[in-house]
Amino acid sequence: MKLGMIHQWRGECFDYVKGKDLSFIEICRNYDPETEEFIAHADEIKGHVERTGVTIASVGRWNAHPNAGGKLDTDVYDRMVRLMDAAHHVGAPVFVCGCNYDKEISLFRNYSFAVEYFSRLLEETNKRNMKLAVYNCDWENFVYAPSAWEVVLGELPDLMLKYDCS
Repeated sequence: MKLGMIHQWRGECFDYVKGKDLSFIEICRNYDPETEEFIAHADEIKGHVERTGVTIASVGRWNAHPNAGGKLDTDVYDRMVRLMDAAHHVGAPVFVCGCNYDKEISLFRNYSFAVEYFSRLLEETNKRNMKLAVYNCDWENFVYAPSAWEVVLGELPDLMLKYDCS
């Protein structure tokens, strides 16, 4: 069994995880500035992986708003794809994200948007030989419970669930 923890990308974080005899780090980006920071430091992060042997199990983006009235916010999507590129560069096999619920549109349109959005992201992860997972937290994500999983994951069998029991 391999054990790891959610942590940051800096060298001392990799050293801490290695010092605890853990195998991997999960890196979560919650806001645009820290997303851009990760992207900008991808080469450095890859060096931390190589130096310590601590891998990155996943990179994820929480708190994003791709759904703008049932239409894709292309700035959010483009940033997501750039983060995915950086995640691939550092060797992360899984990219994690959610999909916000827009109260201005119907439940049906929100589900339709989520299926289309995750379909597009699945195409991107497949190009990079990565997996895509949705997180099970309601922070700007409505695909976090069994009722939503049944609909969205039922349509997208390649979409995984990053289940965090905490």
